[in-house]
Amino acid sequence: MLKKGLSLFLGSFLFFSLNFVYGEGATSNEEVEKLVQQGESLINLKDFPEALKIFEQALVLEAAHDKANFYAGLLKPFTLLEGLASRVVPLLANLNNSDLQDFFKQLEEMKKDADKYSLYLPQFLAYVFKTTNPDGSPIEPWTTIAQAQDALSMPGGALDVLEEAVARLTKVQVNDRFSIKVNFSLWLGDKTGDIPNQEFEVNGAEAALVQAAYQALLFVGNLASAYELDTLVQIEKNLGEGASLQKIVEELQKEENSKALVLRENGAVRLQNAHRNLVGVLDSLNLALDLVIAEVSRGDDQTDDLLPARDIYEVAPDFKPILQRVKK
Repeated sequence: MLKKGLSLFLGSFLFFSLNFVYGEGATSNEEVEKLVQQGESLINLKDFPEALKIFEQALVLEAAHDKANFYAGLLKPFTLLEGLASRVVPLLANLNNSDLQDFFKQLEEMKKDADKYSLYLPQFLAYVFKTTNPDGSPIEPWTTIAQAQDALSMPGGALDVLEEAVARLTKVQVNDRFSIKVNFSLWLGDKTGDIPNQEFEVNGAEAALVQAAYQALLFVGNLASAYELDTLVQIEKNLGEGASLQKIVEELQKEENSKALVLRENGAVRLQNAHRNLVGVLDSLNLALDLVIAEVSRGDDQTDDLLPARDIYEVAPDFKPILQRVKK
């Protein structure tokens, strides 16, 4: 009786295990591919936030999916731009930063004629100038550098989002034959004809360059969030037009300004991260060169490459040693 019961149990276990592996596993894979295709369709419809949600759903089912990782890694940092103008413009006015103020004024002016250039540009500018959070609460403006630094370094803040994007783009590199076709004119809804209406191949080399760009942003962000900067900014503000580097250094040497460059909480960790990010930039650039070299060496057709692979291939031997020396 015991032997019969044990056989029945083992048989049931094997049946359900095989059904899970061959049945649910296959269905899950089909579901992932459908989600990725749905996400790509949403990109073509200019609904990037919804596309990101779909790609993240796909990654819950298959965390290593290269296309889903690429799209999610590419799109996630753009969520940081939601309501950015509403947060930053008051801070810039407080700092008297005329250059950046002028930049946001130009963006504001561009909203009037944005629909002449692109189907997506009006939507994007409305996103940047949004005044409410996703939950409907008003966006609180930043009035001090410290508030902006907190937003960078808080859990789930800008630095965490960029780190997540870099990690996702790193997973793309596992597949050395990663390749997708992208029509940027269709993505942006270009009305000017300035963007070629054709599909370009985006492969691992381009993914590595996007990764390098995000790591460069992480380097700047970690560096900017490491020190207390409000006093330093006030010194520059007080000096006005005479705020040369020498004058600022002289002011910093005064006893009353001795705390102008004090490390913030976790500042030392931020500096270590900045160093890691800078090394990451160099490694990503080096990887991009390696992938271009591999692509050209195996004779892949480069006629539709987003990057001029053949041109990069020819300068790579000169450029790679420079990257190695800078890294050392």
